[in-house]
Amino acid sequence: MSTAVFYPYRTGPGRITFGLDPVGVELQTSSDRSFIAYGEQLESLRLAVSAAVPDELVGSLLPPEETGNPPVGVRLLCRGKESRKRFVVNLTGDGTVYSGELNLDMNDYAGELICSIAVVRTTRMEVAVPGYASDRGAILAWSEERRILFDAPPKPQGNCLEVLWENFPESGDPWRKRHPDNLFALDLHGARPRIVLNEAIQLARTVLDSAGSHGAKARVRDAAFSMIVHQGWSSLVSVSLARLATVKRDYPDEGADTPAEILIKDLEEWQGIILQDWSRYLFPDEDPATALENMTAAAGEHGKTLEIMGKLPNAIQARFRTYRSFEGLVKEVVMS
Repeated sequence: MSTAVFYPYRTGPGRITFGLDPVGVELQTSSDRSFIAYGEQLESLRLAVSAAVPDELVGSLLPPEETGNPPVGVRLLCRGKESRKRFVVNLTGDGTVYSGELNLDMNDYAGELICSIAVVRTTRMEVAVPGYASDRGAILAWSEERRILFDAPPKPQGNCLEVLWENFPESGDPWRKRHPDNLFALDLHGARPRIVLNEAIQLARTVLDSAGSHGAKARVRDAAFSMIVHQGWSSLVSVSLARLATVKRDYPDEGADTPAEILIKDLEEWQGIILQDWSRYLFPDEDPATALENMTAAAGEHGKTLEIMGKLPNAIQARFRTYRSFEGLVKEVVMS
């Protein structure tokens, strides 16, 4: 279930156009338009900030008596969880177009920095008017978020998942050969699981191996990978939990008093890696050790397993931001 935030006053979500452009350096962008800064040998990063605020937007968010001299400012809001940074940059402009600059010391940042533009109140309303924001600093309107990545996105611990191409109609695997029109298959018969992509599908390799971040090809690629990510990881977590449930039966009281670290050592290496890795995302409010204990406790317990499998799609979406592929396809359709 998605989470929505409701404000007790008029707002303009997504109404501001946000421009963020590196100065003096070219940075690659990911499929969700995040800037990739971790591959560059930079001591500092400078970015030009711009914002376009529709003419009628501010007036629609203020009571009539304030529209003549709007008590608002346009701000760049930045926050970085890993760097423990949260700050605001004031932008200057003429009421419609605003600009500013963001200067970052690369040594001060890790993980990602999330940035957005907001229109905020600069004064407190003396007499509150129902339906309108009255507090100084209240956010009236905002843009989409843009991210600057200072570290590569986290990958599963260990080397537990391989991706390769194969011509399914000519495959030596009977199952894949019987499904020549499938885009991919999950192979669990080796020392580690493999995602096998079908190069017999027309343009599959051309699209899925493409490196671009814009245009229809990138949108189709991202949507296809989102589907593969969801189906693949759901299967791998399910298989690992099922195997652990079998292992626990060989322990006294089905492993009730056996530490999680001991239990997962009886699994295939990749199964233990997957359970340990995904426990952090399925139990994000717990420390790693407690999260793993909760994960192993769920194996073989019907109610707890149901809870995990119910949470897994959201954990996958949060971890890999797969919802972005849908947003990209919608933008492609609207712009075409």
